Amino acid sequence: MVIALIDTQLTLDTLTRTARVGDSVHFLSPREWAFLEYFVKRPGWHNPQAVADEMDWDASNTTRMYASRLNRRFGVTVIKNRHGWGYSVG
Repeated sequence: MVIALIDTQLTLDTLTRTARVGDSVHFLSPREWAFLEYFVKRPGWHNPQAVADEMDWDASNTTRMYASRLNRRFGVTVIKNRHGWGYSVG
């Protein structure tokens, strides 16, 4: 199954667990995939601590780290951070 998010130019392929941004294909680690999938399946804004709790991570700074890592990797801001609201894809 392929999931396309038009606003971010992000396409996720659930069979190969790859992300495509523009013409670039990115192979994701299992944790990166789980992180990105979490936001795609749950539209809206999410508190960093709630994400960490849901994914059984130790701290909310792990959420910040993965959001930052994926945005750098993709070269565009796919995961947005809004102070006081949390994180969102799209």
